[in-house]
Amino acid sequence: MAYRNLVLSLTLLAAMLLACVGAPIRADELDDLKKAVEKSAGEFTAAEKSERAALKKIEDNNAQQKNAAGDALQRLKSEAIELKAKAREATSARLQSERALASKRSEIRSEASKVAEEQISAAGDNNARTKRAGEAVEIWKNALQDLPAVPVVRDTSKEDDVVAAAIKKDDKAQLSEYVKWARDEQSRVDTEIKRAENLVKNEEKFKGADGCARLLNDSKAMQQKLESRRDKLKDDQKTAQERINSLGK
Repeated sequence: MAYRNLVLSLTLLAAMLLACVGAPIRADELDDLKKAVEKSAGEFTAAEKSERAALKKIEDNNAQQKNAAGDALQRLKSEAIELKAKAREATSARLQSERALASKRSEIRSEASKVAEEQISAAGDNNARTKRAGEAVEIWKNALQDLPAVPVVRDTSKEDDVVAAAIKKDDKAQLSEYVKWARDEQSRVDTEIKRAENLVKNEEKFKGADGCARLLNDSKAMQQKLESRRDKLKDDQKTAQERINSLGK
């Protein structure tokens, strides 16, 4: 249910931001971003459910094989091959949807961080600019969720050669996709770090306004979180590449 809480938070914060006179994010843009995150989160939840169901069918099949013999056992073994293929597809779909959700959240981060930085030089009342920047940083902060985990290399020691080769192929493809996604995410994070740094460096632009101290503290916190995220992305890319190498050609 975490994604629902995120969507609710983003909706409420977006409404506050839009309530500010001259808010630079258009209502339809925020609404589209919110809906995209909500849709992507729903797809991820459905993919998780499908993967669990697919793995449960394999578990049930294995249990039935223990008490079967003859033709019944051969039928169950044949079914197991198909079930494992469907489970691989379900796992791939879950990994892809998780990265897609993270990318949709990054779109909100990009827009919110841009709005926050724009308030440094925006026209208007100091209190209004500071409030707008603070609310944009809050949206930015709420959209910064945990990174997707690096895909694992699955154990194929108990599988026949055909199934083992298929699993390794899937694992390599998912790891390669992860590396590409992580590189793109690192680029996005680098941009956001610069925006957070700019807010911190331009404290004077908001000095004396209500919420100035909070804006500065939140901007510093965002900078630290983003720098940690950048470091984690570098480590995760290294881990993913090592796992790719372990799978051979």
